[in-house]
Amino acid sequence: MLLSRVSPSSDLPQKHSAAELSANPCLACTIAQGCCNEMQGLMVTETEYERVFSQHQNALDITLTGRLKRLTSKAGPCPNWQGACTVYEDRPMECRLFPFTVSIVAATSKTVHITAHDRVDCPQKETLRPRETTARRLIEAFAREAYGPNLTIHISFERGFGRLKALLLRLALRLRIFKI
Repeated sequence: MLLSRVSPSSDLPQKHSAAELSANPCLACTIAQGCCNEMQGLMVTETEYERVFSQHQNALDITLTGRLKRLTSKAGPCPNWQGACTVYEDRPMECRLFPFTVSIVAATSKTVHITAHDRVDCPQKETLRPRETTARRLIEAFAREAYGPNLTIHISFERGFGRLKALLLRLALRLRIFKI
């Protein structure tokens, strides 16, 4: 999911109770929830799509990427955004993973390679970032839901050597060594 910069609103952050902020730290956002207001390239499984987005298909550009759907809002925010996330407790994995975002998914008949990064412009990034072990569990569950339980899953994060690995994986995709 790509994050576009949104101009700060003069009335943000809104006043919310400690309980509301604890349940959803995004409510303290100072850039008007740019990730939700400019939804671009959100990767979801078929199950997540059916559960959270199928009723909004006319509001979305949908691109199939292997066994995943890449969603972009045609105009405006995520269709589940009504000043706050209406599906927050049931939101898709990539939303739960934020500020990490899935950047590459490549599959062979036996393996799935998934790369994620956290290069996003989010003022709540440090508060929202899950531990890497939690992020890995979320990504693995996402991959298993999309590709089944029998494939080997390789997860890397784009930093240090992982960034070089991601560049090589992008090159392999361009050369069609992997399919997506």
